[in-house]
Amino acid sequence: MASQSGFVSATGGVCVDRSTMNNKSIVSDPKSTVAGSQKESQADRPSITGDIRGADYYHGLIPRSDVEPLLKRDGDFLLRKTEAKPGMIVLALSVKVEGKPKHFMINMSENGQFYFESHYEKTIHRLITYHMYVKRKLQKVCIFLYPHKMRHDKFMSGPFIRQQFVIFRSNKVPVASSTPAYLKRPIERSPWMINHDGIVIVKKLGEGAFGEVFLAEFENGKGGKIEVAVKTMRSEATRDARLKFMKEARLMRKYSHKHVVKILGVAVHEHPLMLIMEVCHNGALLSYLRKNAGKIDLREKLRFCVEASDGLAYLEKKQCIHRDIAARNCLLSSKMARDLNRKKNDRSIIHDDTLNKVPVKWLAPETLTDKIYSLKSDVWAFGVLIWEIYSDGSEPYKGMSNVQARAKVVSQGYRMPSPAGVPKEIGDLLHQKIWVKNPAERIDMTKCQKKLHEMWEKTK
Repeated sequence: MASQSGFVSATGGVCVDRSTMNNKSIVSDPKSTVAGSQKESQADRPSITGDIRGADYYHGLIPRSDVEPLLKRDGDFLLRKTEAKPGMIVLALSVKVEGKPKHFMINMSENGQFYFESHYEKTIHRLITYHMYVKRKLQKVCIFLYPHKMRHDKFMSGPFIRQQFVIFRSNKVPVASSTPAYLKRPIERSPWMINHDGIVIVKKLGEGAFGEVFLAEFENGKGGKIEVAVKTMRSEATRDARLKFMKEARLMRKYSHKHVVKILGVAVHEHPLMLIMEVCHNGALLSYLRKNAGKIDLREKLRFCVEASDGLAYLEKKQCIHRDIAARNCLLSSKMARDLNRKKNDRSIIHDDTLNKVPVKWLAPETLTDKIYSLKSDVWAFGVLIWEIYSDGSEPYKGMSNVQARAKVVSQGYRMPSPAGVPKEIGDLLHQKIWVKNPAERIDMTKCQKKLHEMWEKTK
C-alpha cells in the first residue's frame, strides 16, 4: 500500500519516500526515464510542451502543501512539477484516491512517448485524456446453462445449453493497476497562477530575499496592462528556499488591506519563479526618510506611523506575525501611503532556533534571549520603526554592533532615547507601552493603533 507522503510509480505501484528516492524506485524499467532532469531547461524539453503549459489542470512548480487541499473528492487530479530529489525536477500527476492524495510520476520512453504503466501516447495531454475518457474494452463471456433436473449426487450428463453474454466493463483505465486511481475531474489552477507570457520585465529595482526585484508590465486579462513589482526566485535556490518562497505567496494572497502590499499572483510554470505584487512607485520608506531628512514635518511622520499601525493591526487580527518590521520593508505608493511588505507567518508564536541573518537591532528581548517571535515581538519592532521615522531614517543603536546592542537591551535594560523633536506622546508610547520587557505587559497592536489615531485626530 502506498503511503500518503510518497510517490506512487505507475510501474508496479512502488511507494517512494522523498528522502530516499532513487532511479530504481521510479525508473525500474531500463527503457524509461523520468520526464525531467537535473536542469530545469531539460525538464521543459520535451516534458513541458505548449499544450500542457496552457492546460487548465497544469499548476507548475507548486509544493505538496498547496496541492492536497485542492483535491477534495476521489478522482480530482492536477498536473504539477516537483523536485523528486535535489536538482531533479519531474512531472507528477496528483490524484485523490480513496480519500487520500496519491502522486504519480510521468515516465518517458526512449522514443519520446509518455506513459504511466503500459499505455503510451505522444503527448502528456493525450495520455491524460486517455485515462480520463477511454473505457475498458467489451468482453464476451460464455455461460453454460444446465437443465433444471439434476441428480443430487452429480450433474446429469445430458445435453446443456450454451449461451453467450456481452459484459460491459464501464470503468475507466486507472493510472496504475495497483491502485484505483481514476481521473474524473481536472482541477483548474487558480486565477492567481499566472503564465510567464503575461509578464514583461521593464527594469530591475533591486535585490530581494530570494532573488531580484523588477518593475514589470502585467496583462490583467481585461485587455489592459498594469505596472507591477515582480520578485523572482533564483534558479539555483534550494528546495527549502523555494518552499519558503511559495509559503510567502500563499500567506500574502489571503490578505487584503490598503496598507498591506497586495499580491496579484505567482508565475510557477517555469523558471524563474515569480511573485507578482502591486507596485509602490515611491520605493522604500527608509530611502525616502534619508533623502528628505529635515524636510518632513511631524504631521506627515505621524501619518506614516498611523498607516503602518493600520496594516499591522489588520495582520494582528489575522494572527499573522510579520517578523521583519522596519522602515526598509515599508513601501510608499504614488499617493505616499505606506504599505507593509515582506515575510509573514500565520502563527501566534514562532520558536526559531537560529538568529542567523536576522535584524538584531529590531528584535524584542524575548526574541534575543529565547528566540521566540510573537505578535508582541512585532509590537516591539514597530516601536523601532517609529523611532526610525522620527529620526529621519537613522540607524538604531547607532555606533553599536549587534552584539553590543543585544547586551545593552537584554542585560542592562537600555532603551534608545527619543529622537530630537519627537512629541511627548510618541516618546511616552515608546518607553511606557511598547518597549516593555515583559511581552505580557506590552501593549498590543490594536491598542497602539487606537492611541496613534487619537494623536492624529488632534492634528486636524
